[in-house]
Amino acid sequence: MAIFIFAIMDIVFVFVGGIASDRYGRRSLIFIANAIALIMFYHSTYLVSPVEFTVIIAIFGVAHGLSYSPLVAFISEVFPTNMRYSGNPISYQFGNAFIGGPAPCASDLLGTLLYSLYPLFTSAFIIIAFATVISMKETKNRSLEVPSAEA
Repeated sequence: MAIFIFAIMDIVFVFVGGIASDRYGRRSLIFIANAIALIMFYHSTYLVSPVEFTVIIAIFGVAHGLSYSPLVAFISEVFPTNMRYSGNPISYQFGNAFIGGPAPCASDLLGTLLYSLYPLFTSAFIIIAFATVISMKETKNRSLEVPSAEA
């Protein structure tokens, strides 16, 4: 049931995140969604009841949905139009493979050393996401036109 609720929240908030990022900017939505995830992630390792689990999973659905549309737009808009077709998927899939891939193993290893270290790997990358979002310029109003090459 919790996964179903996550999916519903994610679907709804993908649209909310897209509309809000067009109005308020990509960076702010990505930052807010990561803040929600960081706050909730540590608490999720100490769940004791099915109700708590369902509530936390629903909140993760909100955070994921809020960040997904702005993240896709943000990554796309970082690249000029003539490079976007290859730049976007390479950067997105690189992050998925090299950060998301080892996440379960790294988190389990940290958790076996000390249970309270379990969320450390994911929390570290959320903090890196904060630093990245802060260091990058807002892309919301960036022109999509390719600058003409001067001969």
